[in-house]
Amino acid sequence: MKQIVEIIAKQALLLITGILAGTLAMIIVYALPVGRMDTNVRSSMEVFYTEGVYPQQVPGYKSTQLDNETDAIMLLGAIYDGGGYPAWQQAMRAARIDFADQDACCNELIWYAWENRIPDGETEYSRYWHGYMLWLKPLLLVFDYADIRILNMMFQTVLLFLLIKKLTEKGKTRYLLPLAMALIVLNPVAAAMSLQFSSIYDIVLISMLLILRNHEKWRAGNRYLYLFFGLGMITAFFDFLTYPMAALCMPLTLYLILEQKNWKAGVWKVILFSLCFGAGYAGMWAGKWLMGSLLLQENVLEMVLTQFAVHTGNATINGAKLSKLDVILRNLKVLMKWPYLLCFASGMIVCVKGISLKMVKEHLSMTAPFLIVGVIPFVWIYLTSSHAAWCYWYTYRGFMASAFAFFCALALLPRKARLCKKPG
Repeated sequence: MKQIVEIIAKQALLLITGILAGTLAMIIVYALPVGRMDTNVRSSMEVFYTEGVYPQQVPGYKSTQLDNETDAIMLLGAIYDGGGYPAWQQAMRAARIDFADQDACCNELIWYAWENRIPDGETEYSRYWHGYMLWLKPLLLVFDYADIRILNMMFQTVLLFLLIKKLTEKGKTRYLLPLAMALIVLNPVAAAMSLQFSSIYDIVLISMLLILRNHEKWRAGNRYLYLFFGLGMITAFFDFLTYPMAALCMPLTLYLILEQKNWKAGVWKVILFSLCFGAGYAGMWAGKWLMGSLLLQENVLEMVLTQFAVHTGNATINGAKLSKLDVILRNLKVLMKWPYLLCFASGMIVCVKGISLKMVKEHLSMTAPFLIVGVIPFVWIYLTSSHAAWCYWYTYRGFMASAFAFFCALALLPRKARLCKKPG
């Protein structure tokens, strides 16, 4: 009991420190001058002018659709001078310029930065942390939006190759195929070209690299409890509500790969680490609403509760009400294309090839923790059904973690021993 109290106390201290550090970091970044940022945003307007709001890299494939609309929201917020508010209030308000007679933020950005129209209002976006501003604003001092896209692609490519290298060094090459299946679901090209999709992918890659590097050290004591608690906090801070369960389930699956003991211990760890992630995630969200309410002298929580009801309620698309199961299917349909189906079928054949049927029964229970992790993204979409119904073309990316976990479960099953011929 004493140990549990100590862990909770340390996590509470970590949360308070994170909330205060996040608030201070946002204040500092909002204190940066926006003149140069504005110039660099204007210099990359051709991207938005030619691509439009939701361009598809391959027409007909929602998995290739970019979110220029949300990227425009991010840029409009980054270059806004704050409307006379001090930096400590700007950081909490996260306001952006807008036009009363234009609904699409992408078009608002074009009107402002391409056509030099004068905005006639502002929109406050205080319920999110908008942690992405910590890297977006400084980068905009030097680079334009197109430059940042390419830098983003380079950064993520390097992280991915380092992850593959580490897995290989650890002798976990059998799990490279499951990783490839996860990346196919994600579509790394779209993740690089849309800043909106990048935060979770970056968190996934960096957290997995850190686990591979420090697992032997972190397995002692209760360090993973703090890691997953911190991951929940970081996800809430940086993410724009895209596919947050990937930030939990991808590193959680990697932990199971590295720490294969017995299925009961694995299931217990899945439950425990998921609860830690959830506590950190919810706590960091609540921290933003608390700090926003204190610094702005506004009831931010009241607005949050309204939005929470909207995101978790029943969805109505084109006049038709969708059940929560309909929403899950709507997300899955993004991947119901022949290239994906053929790829997943081929991956399954490769994974089950050479499996020893005699030994499967005694090892089948070891897959239970992986299967539970694989179900978590489905549960998330079920709970956030309204949001996932409208934004299915990017919320489906949470299934990258399902693909990774399910294919790892197959890769875990024992293979037949290969007999080597004697020389000569």
